[in-house]
Amino acid sequence: MVGLFSWAIFFATIACSLGNTGVSIGLTNCMRLTWDTTAGTKFIGCKNFCDPSNSAVGRECLVLSPSVSTHGRQGVNYTCLLGECDQQNDCKPADLLIDCWAPKPNQISLTT
Repeated sequence: MVGLFSWAIFFATIACSLGNTGVSIGLTNCMRLTWDTTAGTKFIGCKNFCDPSNSAVGRECLVLSPSVSTHGRQGVNYTCLLGECDQQNDCKPADLLIDCWAPKPNQISLTT
């Protein structure tokens, strides 16, 4: 009986999704990862730059792993390494430390 119910749910899910080809599947082609600092909002790294027609070279960045966006705790102050984007879209450390913290959830911006 449970197997029949599972197949019915599976079939209904597939059938409902066939007519909605324009529906988003939850993926975005651009997600800007940022953290707040005492000098304003800064991008984490350089590879998540959304507009490839504009060069990221020379832009300030935070030398952090993108996973910090899921592991960083809100309300906690961290010390981050400030860097600058180079020609290869790598965030090169500038040997400057800056206070940083995770943005509040309603301040996180996703761009499509």
